[in-house]
Amino acid sequence: MVIDNKRKESRLQEFIEDPIKALWKLSMPMMIGMSVQAIYMLADTAFVGRMVGGTALASLGYVLPYLFILMGITFGLGSGATTVIAQFIGGGDKKNADNTAEHTIMLGIGISIFITFIAIYYGNILLGIQGADNNTTLMSLDYFYIMAGGSLFMVLSVFFRSILSGEGEIMFPVKVMGAGVVLNIILDPLLIYYYQIAGAAIATIISQALVTLIFIYFLLFRQQSYITINLRKFTYNFEIMKDIFRLGLPASLSMIIMSMGVLLFNRILGSSQAVAAYQTAGRIEHFVFPTHYFNCHISCNPCGNVLRS
Repeated sequence: MVIDNKRKESRLQEFIEDPIKALWKLSMPMMIGMSVQAIYMLADTAFVGRMVGGTALASLGYVLPYLFILMGITFGLGSGATTVIAQFIGGGDKKNADNTAEHTIMLGIGISIFITFIAIYYGNILLGIQGADNNTTLMSLDYFYIMAGGSLFMVLSVFFRSILSGEGEIMFPVKVMGAGVVLNIILDPLLIYYYQIAGAAIATIISQALVTLIFIYFLLFRQQSYITINLRKFTYNFEIMKDIFRLGLPASLSMIIMSMGVLLFNRILGSSQAVAAYQTAGRIEHFVFPTHYFNCHISCNPCGNVLRS
């Protein structure tokens, strides 16, 4: 605990003395995390397009807006959790910092359950409103169901990274998520060869499950972080949850609104070929999107609010 306190004091002092550097330290992981998600999508697009064909690319395009909504909610609320944890650590309140981390994990579990329910019961409708034909819809569902079913790993991997970012731990989450990307790229061609478009989803979920398990081991079992998580003693705090949503929702809403725009474009384009071309270009563009997200995060969470002294 003495080592942990020294590490906490060192990081806190660094944040106070150089707030601009503190802002970058809190925001860069989100940019990198968005880039990692973009690479997952680019890898799926590249291998599916080459190994399965144009209809499969269109199928990915019809699922993308909903994945982007999930990413928007996850990264937005993750940034809120990062800020709240940093505030409590800055105020010397480790108990509430720990409790915020526990709230973040429970929130992630709740989001994944909701996403899975929506996909299973309303997947056909969600894809149909974009104008997808029957063949493309069926192929899209092969990908959509698996991604939704594995959303727990997608959400928790981001939230665990957000928790570690809140205490100033940056490089370890980046390395872990980078390893997940490499594994996904290795698994994609093998699984797509055997399972077509579903294989791309399986590869993504396996790689993100590994990332999540590493974070769980690091935070819950090995306990190498300053934050201590004990879900068995979790107590709900309305104010903590309110702060996570208050700080995170503005960034989430900006991405959700853009996702609605993508849905509308898919509907306007009409044909599967046009959607495939549009969404393929969109995935390349999305790779540089984290810069815009970073600007949004600055406007929603100005540096003066990062830490309470």
